[in-house]
Amino acid sequence: MMTAYNSINGTPAILHPDVNQVVKGEWEMDGFIVSDAGDMIGLVKDHHYFETYKEAVAASVKSGIDSITDETDMTCAAIREALSEGLLEEGDLNRALTNTFRVRFLLGEFDPDECNPYAGLPDDTVCKPEHAALSLEAARESIVLLKNERQMLPLDSNAVQRVAVIGPLGDVVFRDGYSGTCPYKVTPLQGIRAKMKEGSVVHVNGSDRVRLRAVTGKYVGVSSDPAENSALKADRLDAGSAETFQLADWGFGSVTLQALSNGKFVTTDDVTVTASADEVYGWYVKEEFRPVGGPDGTMLLTAWNGSPVSLPGEEAGCFRMEVITDGLQEAIAAAEASEVAVVVVGNNPLINGRETSDRPDLTLADSQEKLIQEVSRVNPNTIVVVIGSYPFAINGVEEKIPAVLYLSHAGQELGNALADVLFGDYNPAGRLNMTWYRSTDQLPDIMDYDIRKGKRTYQYYDGQPLYPFGYGLSYTTFRYDGLKATLERVGSGMELSVCVQIENTGGRGGDEVVQLYVRADSSRVQRPLKELKGFRRIYLAPCEKRMINFTLPTSDHGILGCDQGRLLP
Repeated sequence: MMTAYNSINGTPAILHPDVNQVVKGEWEMDGFIVSDAGDMIGLVKDHHYFETYKEAVAASVKSGIDSITDETDMTCAAIREALSEGLLEEGDLNRALTNTFRVRFLLGEFDPDECNPYAGLPDDTVCKPEHAALSLEAARESIVLLKNERQMLPLDSNAVQRVAVIGPLGDVVFRDGYSGTCPYKVTPLQGIRAKMKEGSVVHVNGSDRVRLRAVTGKYVGVSSDPAENSALKADRLDAGSAETFQLADWGFGSVTLQALSNGKFVTTDDVTVTASADEVYGWYVKEEFRPVGGPDGTMLLTAWNGSPVSLPGEEAGCFRMEVITDGLQEAIAAAEASEVAVVVVGNNPLINGRETSDRPDLTLADSQEKLIQEVSRVNPNTIVVVIGSYPFAINGVEEKIPAVLYLSHAGQELGNALADVLFGDYNPAGRLNMTWYRSTDQLPDIMDYDIRKGKRTYQYYDGQPLYPFGYGLSYTTFRYDGLKATLERVGSGMELSVCVQIENTGGRGGDEVVQLYVRADSSRVQRPLKELKGFRRIYLAPCEKRMINFTLPTSDHGILGCDQGRLLP
């Protein structure tokens, strides 16, 4: 288990007595406790709980931390100091090491390969056809239909002659932080093309293609010398020999540059700048850049750490950006020439909103908002697909676009799953697992963690969100009848039984997600407006009916009265 960064009532979690008293004591946890990265140092630098690292490391180990995730040399030096000054005993270290090594021995880390049944497993052990099928099923079930006016969806692949797939997420599949590597990737574009006749799908990214010109007048190119790892150099004399970059605008000042000559992303090792990254990825995202307007129309390109990008012989690091292809105009032309436009937008999981980096707002990137607006202006049959890591305030999209879908970065089968929903081979039934607010005005300060006082989440928010928690549409319709609730005594307690009949009243088979919410009509303390206490996802054919039952012990709706030490109704 890992302790949290925060404090609980003034005590840093890494030092909290419950680690020893509850987790290791009452629960008899026989594994080990690890601190989060940098948290022991944080006792000095962030919490200001101790003045020295020797005090911090001694208190951490004695409080139950068995494995410290911090800078090695500094941590070892602090432990030696703590031992020499009597702040730590060898017995404290032995106890921590025993806990850690017990788990490692049980995991077989020190066994020879011939004794380890998991050694040498081939890749196809985890890349079998049934695993691909499961990935497709999970991705399909996750897709949420947010809006479907004029029965825009599903599309008829026989009737629609030309589809434009537009947007920065139209032909990519991103992996998120801490995720594995996909064995293959099916993009939205690939999935849609597989449903349509050859040549009937056009793709436009919507991003500008640009070249960079240094203040010396020379253009930026990519070195062809293998020893230079595709380094960027301002050494091209004319525009024709300059590198063409695809400029993706992710909003809030963040961009990525992809060299079209080799398909690689521009990245930096903090010394040189190269077009050598296969993807935008890493704890420090060194493929993310921030253009800053300079004098006389020049642009200063800053890297992930705020340092200006400088190329050899260009110490000033100022460039002029020349647009070769206007991505927005290209998208408008593609939309005008197509019967249907599918605009695929969202976020890059490693930019603007991830661990260590909060996004500045709930909105899409301004460039994406404008892309949707301009495409829908010339093509009323516009479908917006949002692929994202979190909710978005898409008020304009909800107001103007006839059909809207949402899904997360759903892995290798993303494109097939999306295409199955778009063309009606799968009836969507995903539900939102978070409230989608209209703006940050509906939320308290981001550092206010009191969800009750701040009216956060579906449990306490009493306004009108853009989309509520649990929301999601279908291509068919369902009717609920005969709701019954009975209270029965079971043993020493009471049990609430709820049943309801669900009927598919539409012409298409599909899943329905039956959700049971409860609330306390009277309580001496503030209670949630509603709480999800159960759900069932069921498939119903047209005209099929089914009774759904929920059983809820009344104790599940109680709260612990801290002043009385018992469960209150």
